[in-house]
Amino acid sequence: MRVIAGEARGRRLLSPAGLEVRPTADRFRETLFDIIGPDIIGRAFLDLFAGSGAVGIEALSRGAEFAAFADNSPAAAKVIEKNIALVKYQSKSLVLEADCLEALRVLAEGGRSFDFIFMDPPYHKNLCPACLKRVWDLGLLREDGLIVVEKAPDEELPDAEGFVKARVKGYRATEFVFLRKAFTE
Repeated sequence: MRVIAGEARGRRLLSPAGLEVRPTADRFRETLFDIIGPDIIGRAFLDLFAGSGAVGIEALSRGAEFAAFADNSPAAAKVIEKNIALVKYQSKSLVLEADCLEALRVLAEGGRSFDFIFMDPPYHKNLCPACLKRVWDLGLLREDGLIVVEKAPDEELPDAEGFVKARVKGYRATEFVFLRKAFTE
């Protein structure tokens, strides 16, 4: 696993051992950032269910101003910290070893909000609805922000109050669902 583009391009990243972590493949990360494009520059990014932190590190490498990383695994949190140190992004990163709901609460209490929120929960565990509700309730997504959920293609993502699907990009093994705030007139 490596950083694909930006100032840390080509840097190899560590991955937590075991089967609990399913890193977003390089080609899927590349597609994700091709879609997001230059909108990432100067923005705040949240990598929820971060695993190795590769997605958030990719955002920083491509010009994000700040990235927060959250994972409930102590081993994953340590690997994320090591990876951040490898690319020297400690000053613009925050790592939380907490489950998704607790991490979102801590971030909100710290006055954080995000332009991009990337969620890659374990497949078929139905964790997204509660996370999306918490993001909405705590106002963690900025007005023009974007949430990207990585999920299994056969996994249903129920409608989340306050959000609308802006785009779906599917592959054989994974699918990205892009959500924006719903605006009512």
